[in-house]
Amino acid sequence: MSMMQIVKMHYQFKFDHVQRFSSYFEEHFAEETKALEQQAETLGGETFDGDDERINVEFNLIDERYELDTVFVQLFRRSVVVMIHGYLEAMLDGVARLIANAHVPDMEPSDVAGRGMQRSLTYLTKVCGVRIDPNGHAWIELEKLTLLRNLIVHADGVILRARAPGKMGNIVEHTAGLGERSGELVIEAEYIRSMLTNLGKAVDEVMSAVVTPRNDLGIGL
Repeated sequence: MSMMQIVKMHYQFKFDHVQRFSSYFEEHFAEETKALEQQAETLGGETFDGDDERINVEFNLIDERYELDTVFVQLFRRSVVVMIHGYLEAMLDGVARLIANAHVPDMEPSDVAGRGMQRSLTYLTKVCGVRIDPNGHAWIELEKLTLLRNLIVHADGVILRARAPGKMGNIVEHTAGLGERSGELVIEAEYIRSMLTNLGKAVDEVMSAVVTPRNDLGIGL
């Protein structure tokens, strides 16, 4: 088995776990939502000891639904955004370092300007000649995801606290599956599915591009 096959299996294994983690909890939240909706529907046929008891039950259901939708689900989806970003950054850095050790010992990825995903992409494309198109749709959307990750980590999802609030607001407004509530970022399941699809395309592109015949300098794993 070649080094490339081992590396590809390693990152595919991790990517599969990211997908399974996301799917498992989205299904769990959907089941919880359905159960709360069914409880609300059965209230009409319930017998209560006065209006106060009914009101208390109704308020408890409202609180549970709010906590599920606004707190738990949003915290989970924010964690998935951070996880996708972390996986992508680690994957690019790992591949870049492997190629550096094998073919470019005089120049490490850390010697290239920039940081994170952009630094690794620059190293792979400019130094190693790996054919990755950073202007492709998947990469552009993943770059936006990096900005969302920063908003979550550094500004607790508050759009006006972003480094560039106008730019962030524009991204949120024009990206399917994103929104805002009281000035805070809201993430729908649609966005997570879309980003996992883009992540899969990016991983495939990188793994295919580092095969020796596919790059300009004859560098690969």
